[in-house]
Amino acid sequence: MMFELKCGFAQRAMTPVPEHVYLDGYGFRLTPAEGVHDPLYVKACAIECGEKKFALLSFDICGMSAAVYDYVSGHIEDLTGLERSQFALTCTHTHAAPACGVLAGLPIQWDWLAFAAEMASEAVNEAYSTTQAGQFSFSIVGDLEHVYNRRGRAPLDRRIRCGVFAGEDGKIRGILASAACHAVVNKTMNISADFISVLTQEAEQRYPGVPAIFISGRGSDTNPHNPDGLPMETLLATLGHDLADQVLNYADAVSGQTMKAVALEILSDYRFTNVPMKPFTPADVCRQEIKKLTEAFKNEKEAVAKHFILRELDYQRDVLKKIKKGETPDLTVPLQILVIKNTAVFVMLPFEVLTLTGHAIEDMLCARGFAPENIFVCGNSNSVNGYLAPYAEFEHGGYEVAGAAHWYGLAECSVQSEQAVLNAIDDMLNALCPEANKTV
Repeated sequence: MMFELKCGFAQRAMTPVPEHVYLDGYGFRLTPAEGVHDPLYVKACAIECGEKKFALLSFDICGMSAAVYDYVSGHIEDLTGLERSQFALTCTHTHAAPACGVLAGLPIQWDWLAFAAEMASEAVNEAYSTTQAGQFSFSIVGDLEHVYNRRGRAPLDRRIRCGVFAGEDGKIRGILASAACHAVVNKTMNISADFISVLTQEAEQRYPGVPAIFISGRGSDTNPHNPDGLPMETLLATLGHDLADQVLNYADAVSGQTMKAVALEILSDYRFTNVPMKPFTPADVCRQEIKKLTEAFKNEKEAVAKHFILRELDYQRDVLKKIKKGETPDLTVPLQILVIKNTAVFVMLPFEVLTLTGHAIEDMLCARGFAPENIFVCGNSNSVNGYLAPYAEFEHGGYEVAGAAHWYGLAECSVQSEQAVLNAIDDMLNALCPEANKTV
């Protein structure tokens, strides 16, 4: 049934004490954080249409392991009364936030995670208590100029998507923004939301009290471009304003327009799917690698190099344990889709998503009648299970296809992995939008 769309927005700071947490995202950090460059937030968009509810959350963290996702989601369920299928946890993928299980072996501060979940729940509850009837306006508002494909090939998505929700009085209530770029400008030991912090700060200046929610896109092969060797602060501001200025200029254009609520419907699906991964290496090969790495670890004196060896040693030991137990390398991961009918679609993927995969999903949705500006392919959502390597990238190999999985403590992707995910998304869309045209 169709009902008028109501939305509410809220945010909470969740910055930890630096000395209490390790920072995710890089293998060279061996000690706790040393300071705070800018605060971390969790932001919520609460959507309701009749009796149906869905909350879209964005955390200023790198991502969540399956265990962390289960832990944080459990807190949110208990504190909001929502079921897990009624909310999505997206991550901005900043590489300067507390360890949440993305890199295997880093200490996790579970007390801080409980606090972050509490702040998320407060934001959700406040957002639902302040919902108002209105409309979303969506647009591709411009391009990120200072980015490049770090794999050295053509696929690149510079587009900045924006959704602005305004009440029937024309006042802006909340902003959604999405772009494809690794948040890796800040490589210091200081906590930071990276270039996304500029969007938060500028939104507060132009629209006090109005959250600007950033959703990580298909940017896991996209990095900030800095050919001129700009200092960190300059590059952070430059890339941040690339994003923030175009998003907020669009909000300015929407502000004040009459936004009479119309009858809509929200549809969602949440399911677990099996993803076939590359078979484990034989046990005798693992044993040989363990012997070689153990010797290298014993002889290495430099701390960071020793740490790199240890991560690979731990990975090989873990593989050997799984082989002995008869476990398979395959993953079972949550996939989630939200459709605001005739308005927008959000596909939540529990991986670092590369450009080619994002384009394939966009093509799938465009074939069903969605416009590009209304399509949000959300990487780093819910649990993050390493990179989802596109089939076309296997001939090139490289870190995203193989090596990165060892840092995550996961099996490497197989040539079937991406297609299994695309097939599952197609099945979900068939169930949600059976009347639409269908192609994969």
